Amino acid sequence: MTFFFHMTLALDYIALVSGAILVIWALRNPGNGSAFANAVGSIIFLLSVVSIFATLYYGSKYWVEGDYETPFGVTLETQKKMLDHATHTDLSK
Repeated sequence: MTFFFHMTLALDYIALVSGAILVIWALRNPGNGSAFANAVGSIIFLLSVVSIFATLYYGSKYWVEGDYETPFGVTLETQKKMLDHATHTDLSK
């Protein structure tokens, strides 16, 4: 679970840098397509900033709740429910 958090954060940072590079390129090269590149780069930049904050918020929320202590959020309660269901299910039918 922690791996997904780090992977998402890395992709967010890549999108942030890509948007910034596109905006800088559009500002340095006036002409055809620079306004479109500036708009697209700005949108990518803003969405990546929002995504970074959301990733950090939910990552810290899940960490505080203890979801990163077990793989894929399988808690002790979930394991007990799975074991209880397995012992009370008749598979011979």
